[in-house]
Amino acid sequence: MSLRTFKEGEGEILAHGGEITKKLPVFYNPLMAFDRDLSVAVLRAYGGKNLSYCDVLAGSGVRGMRALKESDVVSDLVLNDCNPEAVKLIKKNLEKNKLSAQVFNKDSNFLLREYRCNKFDVIDVDPFGSFISILDSALRAIRRKKGLLFLTATDSAPLCGTSVKTSVRRYDAKSLRTSYCKEIGLRILIGAAVRVSARYEIALKPLFSYNRRHYFRLFLETAGGIKRADGALSKLSYLQHCFRCEYRGYVKIPKFHEKCPNCGGKLDWAGPMWASEIADESLCGELLNNDEKQIRDLAGRVKDDTKIDIPFYEIHRLSEIHKTLSPKRDFLIGKIGEGKYEAVETHFSRTGLRSDAPIDEINKIFS
Repeated sequence: MSLRTFKEGEGEILAHGGEITKKLPVFYNPLMAFDRDLSVAVLRAYGGKNLSYCDVLAGSGVRGMRALKESDVVSDLVLNDCNPEAVKLIKKNLEKNKLSAQVFNKDSNFLLREYRCNKFDVIDVDPFGSFISILDSALRAIRRKKGLLFLTATDSAPLCGTSVKTSVRRYDAKSLRTSYCKEIGLRILIGAAVRVSARYEIALKPLFSYNRRHYFRLFLETAGGIKRADGALSKLSYLQHCFRCEYRGYVKIPKFHEKCPNCGGKLDWAGPMWASEIADESLCGELLNNDEKQIRDLAGRVKDDTKIDIPFYEIHRLSEIHKTLSPKRDFLIGKIGEGKYEAVETHFSRTGLRSDAPIDEINKIFS
């Protein structure tokens, strides 16, 4: 397979062209360029100076190289890949872009365990599938105070309720196939990361979390201490859902409802999961000043998502229940806003909205 040159951000990289599969020696995915743009934007918005950055599954090295070259906060770069072909290519790409980094050809967990006494400021884990098998080692190698964990997961089937047993096995959390299953998946991921970090008396705070296309991406900040870790754990809950009326609500184990409190229907459940803000409002505000419109648009919708923790409502699903035509989202937001409740957009769906209104109040609009 021949090498091709790809331009992204302020640099150029060599990678193999062709269909993106695990069989490709070292691939470049142009569809993930936005995610790498956003990673640089988050680093800039977060701030700092002379940060150490480790990409443990570096591939062509493009993600880490862009962080070093474009963020203005990273000065020490470590790139690792277990594939020897990737390591050769990383070295070529560093030379091509006149950048310097430490390059390793090791198992990700082995490398991170070696750095448990010389901790990184930023660790980026961007795998095929789930980050969970690397998370424990990453938490041992990350700075306990204001360290940054950047985590990607592409295993949407278990997280969105298609393969529930895999979700339970992998994340120790039950997923659920609902109209807002992508939000459940994101909250399961945050919750799983919070539970693993608490073992090391580390609290994780979501700075910016989102779902896009086939993947989930978490930007998390660390804070050390037993009380902080316990405080993060207190923000985990289970979710109960009614498929008859679309009621949903967070509950703790002793307070599970036997029947839907709105219609008396049968309830299903998911979790445990993160039941608090999925992003930091102030960091979202910083991203709203970014030069790229696509980043500003996503940041604005994620900022709306921080205002209300109850999962969003899918308008088409509500219309299906009431056998009506789907109204415009702006109309529904306006109608809900006429009362004492709030309604906002969500980044999870172009036809979804978040609201703190009880489900019976929302359903009245469709009646």
